[in-house]
Amino acid sequence: MEAMWMDPEVFKEWTDVGETKGNKAHLSRDQPYLTQIEMKAVAQIVVNRHWRLQLDTDMICALAEIESDRQLLVERYNKKIKESTVGIMQVLQTTAGMLFRDVVYRSYQIEGNPDLLYRPFVNIYYGAAYLKYLYGYDGKERTAEFVVQAYLGGPENVNLLETGPLWRKFRETINYYEDPRRIFVGVQYMLCRLKNYGTRELHHILELLSIYAAYNFAKSFMTSIWDLASYSRWSWKFRGIDFL
Repeated sequence: MEAMWMDPEVFKEWTDVGETKGNKAHLSRDQPYLTQIEMKAVAQIVVNRHWRLQLDTDMICALAEIESDRQLLVERYNKKIKESTVGIMQVLQTTAGMLFRDVVYRSYQIEGNPDLLYRPFVNIYYGAAYLKYLYGYDGKERTAEFVVQAYLGGPENVNLLETGPLWRKFRETINYYEDPRRIFVGVQYMLCRLKNYGTRELHHILELLSIYAAYNFAKSFMTSIWDLASYSRWSWKFRGIDFL
């Protein structure tokens, strides 16, 4: 909880509603959930502790949004596999158990205590661990699209030949979390590995470049307007008149 208080956006959100350190009221809502700010903070803390620079926190947040609408106690029964997914990232207990036993993600002792998966830090930890596992699924380096489809629909149901509804839903949802300033970093990484990509990935790179270019243009434009306004304000003040 201390790490959450250290996040400036969480600190502001909590203090704005009268929360104080040591008071757990913010996690005692009628329908327990995380706000978008809290979700982003928890994802960032988990990734920084365990997979720094290896996983995208925006991806984690978007998947939580799709899977549970950021609600902590959601449980959904899957008739096909006869098991329930639980928690904010909708993690299967068998998947968490596999990650704990076989892949050695053991920061939380969930064997014999499956209810821990309802806790946000634990659930997001195992959801993120599963994403990390999917990036190397079946001994192959996988794309983000494969990982998203596999997480939401199962690895055996992934179809990369066409853009399916799961990927489209993910792309729509992640816009709520993405910081345009981070797009350039992702583009740089992809360009370094350009030879490994096909037509679909190249289209995605061009899409990211266009978004980044639009962001930079808007930023430069607003900076120019602000500079002009500041200059005008200074000019009028110099004359003893403050119209702005």
